[in-house]
Amino acid sequence: MKGLLLRSVGAIRRKWAYLRARSEFTCLGHQWVVREGVVNPSLISASRQFAQKALQAMPPQAKSALELGTGCGMTAVLLALRGLKVTAVDISLPALENAAENAQRNGVRLDLILSDWDAKIPTTQQFDYVVANPPYLRHSSDPAFTAGTQLEQVLACLNAVRNRLAAEGRALLMSSSWSGRDLVLQHIATAGLRVVNTDRKFCGNEWIYLDLCEAE
Repeated sequence: MKGLLLRSVGAIRRKWAYLRARSEFTCLGHQWVVREGVVNPSLISASRQFAQKALQAMPPQAKSALELGTGCGMTAVLLALRGLKVTAVDISLPALENAAENAQRNGVRLDLILSDWDAKIPTTQQFDYVVANPPYLRHSSDPAFTAGTQLEQVLACLNAVRNRLAAEGRALLMSSSWSGRDLVLQHIATAGLRVVNTDRKFCGNEWIYLDLCEAE
């Protein structure tokens, strides 16, 4: 029964995320465009909460940032507007093209990398601040939301976060109550990260967890 419910949530979330083809919207004082086939943060309140928290949690000493799974690039662009040198990664070429358009529209530069998590980032490159909003539904037909029955994609993302987090750096991770909080925390620990602060918010039909982490 629970699996059926989660599959239903996945179908609804996919419908919400792609409700419109190309659209434009304003968020956090800036203009954004979302292309067809790219997840639209104007339709998902959790995505907007993540972007806002990424700005609030930015370490004051940070000079570089990495966003894993950048989508349309909104969070990466906002960090670049704060003066950080930002690398934005996604496995989707249309998403990266969309991120490039939003960077140009807002007058900043992003280093864009087509990659499965951190696989294509130079081996020794690390960042002061890493942000990630990985897939979190255990059952979904859409790769943008599918984490796997044991949240394998979440763990892969967390391993990439740990690999790329500089000494004294901080990471912001978002997860959902639909994932199962206990397993998310288990994966955070397995990846060698420690939660230093959690912001919990209710967004529509789910609780989201915004975990600020550091390396163990």
